[in-house]
Amino acid sequence: MNKLDLLLKARSELEFFVILSSLLSAEAIGTVKLKNTWSGPEANRPAGTFALTLTISQTISLPDEHTGGTMLVHREIHTFRLTQDGDLTWQMLGQSLMSGLDNIQKHLELLRQALFQTMLPVTATDGHI
Repeated sequence: MNKLDLLLKARSELEFFVILSSLLSAEAIGTVKLKNTWSGPEANRPAGTFALTLTISQTISLPDEHTGGTMLVHREIHTFRLTQDGDLTWQMLGQSLMSGLDNIQKHLELLRQALFQTMLPVTATDGHI
């Protein structure tokens, strides 16, 4: 079973978050931070809600409007949050917030399928090897 399969087979939000936190390697993907947070009403959470937040940051290339070229910037690409009441969310840079284990697992499966199709050589997809 590969690492993504472990996440896709997690049976609870807590299991998913613990597996994800254990699998990530900062050396392989950029900066990984796990922190405790205390949120209040401003974060759409009841006052005094605790959460664990896992962020993944990477250096990415973005268009530079001033030069017409590209520039390298360090950005938070993914933010996973597990609250004390078991709510799991995932925010990807430029995407809508996803909530709930089922929604997150479905999206991960779609990403895996898209990556699989993108990474396959043309000869493998048209039946000629």
